[in-house]
Amino acid sequence: MNVSIHIKSFNSQMILLHTWKLKETLELFIFKWSPNRISQVTNQQSITEVGRNQKLSNSVDMERIIPGKDSESVDSLDYLWLFWKIHGFYPSLKYNLLQKVHVIFIIVVVNFVIISTFVIQLFFVENLKQLLYNLPMNISLITDALKFFTILKMHKKLVGIKDYFRKLDSRISTAKHVNDIRKLIVFCKRLTLTVCFLYVSIVVSAALNAGVSNRQLLLFDVWVPYNFHDPAWVYWATFTFQFSCIVISAIQNLTNDLNGPLYFIMLNTHLKIIMERLENVGWDLKKSQEDNYNELVECIKDRRIVMNVFDIFQNTTGYVIFMQFASTALVLTMEALITIIYDLNFTELLLVVFYMLDVNVQILPCCYYSNKFMVLTDQFVTSIYSTNFPDQSPKFKKTAIIFMQMTQKRSILMAAKIVPVSLATFASIIKLSYSMLTLAKQLH
Repeated sequence: MNVSIHIKSFNSQMILLHTWKLKETLELFIFKWSPNRISQVTNQQSITEVGRNQKLSNSVDMERIIPGKDSESVDSLDYLWLFWKIHGFYPSLKYNLLQKVHVIFIIVVVNFVIISTFVIQLFFVENLKQLLYNLPMNISLITDALKFFTILKMHKKLVGIKDYFRKLDSRISTAKHVNDIRKLIVFCKRLTLTVCFLYVSIVVSAALNAGVSNRQLLLFDVWVPYNFHDPAWVYWATFTFQFSCIVISAIQNLTNDLNGPLYFIMLNTHLKIIMERLENVGWDLKKSQEDNYNELVECIKDRRIVMNVFDIFQNTTGYVIFMQFASTALVLTMEALITIIYDLNFTELLLVVFYMLDVNVQILPCCYYSNKFMVLTDQFVTSIYSTNFPDQSPKFKKTAIIFMQMTQKRSILMAAKIVPVSLATFASIIKLSYSMLTLAKQLH
């Protein structure tokens, strides 16, 4: 009796959805046959026949098995893990003695010592310009260290994510989806190298500014307990030490900021694959109703794996992004204030421009791909509706109804479980930075 009531309610929802789709089609003058066009036909027999033909054609293409897949989606993280290893974040669950020494060195030298030289220098600034040059790096380095410790604390969970993606990869058996994974790997690797170039460019531009100063400046204005100007070898030794530490710090910042976007790109790709598989369920005449039901259940399980990975991000990347949001607003304000108040030479302006781009890159990719994940999860219910549910068993229909109810809740990454990580939030941060800049300029 309950199943009958659910099905009647479901059919009423389908009638309303058909009417809405018909109106949309007439407005856009879409005359080409497609799954959406088919769903607008008022005759139920026509829906079943034409829909079956188109979906069957799609399912035949989807069933091309690829023997010996040579790509895994976790290969997308090869460069990220390479950079992670540079500052002591290894993919193994237990560290050996050498790895522990490596992590301690990064924490003590690259984080504590370098940050201390910047913080102490704040007590020796002589004017506003020195303060505006020094303070953004203080904020960035401290935020970077906090993000590193947060991710290091969640090390085991991040390593365990690989197993989830391997389960999702094991479901892939079609030419199109294997090709999607290969494109994913190439894109993620190129994105990692591009962001790495941008981050290292900041350090290189600072090094160029110091290199042409005739031993008067280091890369950044920091406290040094000795006279680093003379002799020349002391200056260049100090220069090399600071350059090396800042490069490692930049790579550390890169991995902190890029792990969220890369994982979300992988999640989005797998979610699209699951949705495509789901849309083809029930349209292959060679498969029985029980086979179709099992395919539906597999899609439900795979979506649960995707949401398990998403839940891990809520407890790791969510807190990292929240710290970065606050840091970005402050740093953008101070860097913009420098360009407005003071006349900068070419190398100084180059440094400021690269630094402002870097700060935006720290939050924009994660906001964009998190927003895209939210959109895909909102569209998931449409993929369930696209199955050939009218010709399936009551068990299939009941499961589809429950699944549709489960997927109606919006999935959006929350920074510290407070602020949504989306493009709207990114725009709000830029707006906040502009407001703070206006206020600071008026006070000055």
